[in-house]
Amino acid sequence: MTNLIELTYDAWVEQYKPVTDEDGNVRPFETYGADYETVQSVDPACVWTRCDSSGFDYISNGLHWVDRFLYYVTEVPFEAGVEVEIDLTPACVELDEHKYDERDECETCGRYNEGE
Repeated sequence: MTNLIELTYDAWVEQYKPVTDEDGNVRPFETYGADYETVQSVDPACVWTRCDSSGFDYISNGLHWVDRFLYYVTEVPFEAGVEVEIDLTPACVELDEHKYDERDECETCGRYNEGE
């Protein structure tokens, strides 16, 4: 049986310590090329996948293929048998309450008004 743990982005950063770039920002890794080779070379328990599924954006522990967008590598490994999910979906998407600017683009999530 798998245990599901839901974390905020900030709690994930604090607990698992994702690798950062030279400016101190969490460093994403592409799903191809040298970045992907780096991801494959680290402990699999330190690999996380950013996914976008039907407009819902989240980070999940492990190396995933379906709906993958980016990968992250952390200093602290996740525990076996535990599924961790970090919801990155903006509230405007979940509540379907977008605030559109003069270009008809949501000020929070960047989606365009398609006659909703």
